[in-house]
Amino acid sequence: MTDSKLFFDTSAWFAYFFNEKKEVQQLLDTVQHVYASPLSLFEIKVKLLRHKFSVKDIEAALSFVRRKAILVQLQETIMDIAAEYSVRHKLAALDALIYASSQFKQTTLITLDHDFKHCPNVKVL
Repeated sequence: MTDSKLFFDTSAWFAYFFNEKKEVQQLLDTVQHVYASPLSLFEIKVKLLRHKFSVKDIEAALSFVRRKAILVQLQETIMDIAAEYSVRHKLAALDALIYASSQFKQTTLITLDHDFKHCPNVKVL
C-alpha cells in the first residue's frame, strides 16, 4: 500500500499490540502520516480494563497511540457525516464516527473489522 496517509481503526491498534497482523506493523513503520480517533483511545482502555491489564500497560498502550498518530478531534461536521454513514453502511455509532473521521481527513481506514467491508476508502486486513 502506497498511501501516505492512513487512519487506524481500533482493531488495527489491537492487531499491532497483540502481534496479530504483520501488515499492521509494516504500515506503521512505512506510512508518512498515521491518524486515529480519540474514540479508539476509549475503546482500547475499555478492552484492556476488562481484560485486567495493569494501569502501567494500559497507559503504555495509550501513550503509544498518542505518539504514533495524529488524533482527529470530533467536530460537528464529522458527527453529521457519521450519522449519514451509520445509516448508509449500517455502522454502529463509534464505527461510523471513526469512519467519518477518516473520510474527513481524506485517508484510507485500516481495520480488521469486517463491518467496514462495503465502505469506500477502507482496507480490511
